[in-house]
Amino acid sequence: MKRRCRKCKKLKHISLFGTRPSNKGGISKTCKKCVIKYQLHKMRISPFSYWVKKYRRNLVSKCRQGKILLDISFLTELKIGKMASKLVCRCCGRTLKIRVWGRGNKRGDSDLTFDRVIPSLGYTRGNVHVLCSRCNRLKNNATVGELRLLWKYTKRSLKNLNLLV
Repeated sequence: MKRRCRKCKKLKHISLFGTRPSNKGGISKTCKKCVIKYQLHKMRISPFSYWVKKYRRNLVSKCRQGKILLDISFLTELKIGKMASKLVCRCCGRTLKIRVWGRGNKRGDSDLTFDRVIPSLGYTRGNVHVLCSRCNRLKNNATVGELRLLWKYTKRSLKNLNLLV
């Protein structure tokens, strides 16, 4: 079975097209190769806007699956640039990188992530902070008591090594 791609106008095998439930037959009108080419083009023109759009889509999906409260206004602020000047980790002060990651790609330590201060409140204004992925991983699922223990251990270790005054 073959289908004509809407972008490149070539007749291609149906396996080279993505799925799209809203289309007739459940198959996309654009081949996968043209979709990737278009996404890369958009990313080059405005990587920050592209990143916010992609992150928003992933975040909405994640919140629906886990039944987490979501208020997307903080992403709009980020896109407009109110928070763009603050692209520094609130925990360690590291300058954050914006890059689109997907399957097979690992996040770097300085990649931008959003942290829910109180997880039960969800992604709402005032409860979301911009952190680097390293700090977010360290904070992940740790209670205040566990973080205090970690801090005491680190402080004691540095004192023993005469690195802490």
